Amino acid sequence: LDTPPVSCLLNRAACGLKINAFASVIEDCDAVLKTEGVETTSIAKARYRRANALYSLKKLDAAMADVEEGLRIVPSDPALQAYGTTIKKAIVARDEKEKQVYAKMWG
Repeated sequence: LDTPPVSCLLNRAACGLKINAFASVIEDCDAVLKTEGVETTSIAKARYRRANALYSLKKLDAAMADVEEGLRIVPSDPALQAYGTTIKKAIVARDEKEKQVYAKMWG
């Protein structure tokens, strides 16, 4: 089968986020990002939606990498900027929690 059009993949990814079908979201966004000649706005949407799925799967570093790459391409994207802040806070909280766990183990 041929790959569906980029707009269909992005819409399906958006729906996937709503029903917590995160693996499907990642797959659809991967397909968008592998497509030649995609508009920068579509790339930003794919990065944002994949970051959402990765965040929901607790893959914070990968989610942040998607946000950073999206912002490299479309620096003024407000959704990516806001989500980047959310992910950074989650990373700080995760790192702090890990630090406390290790302190108890070795302290």
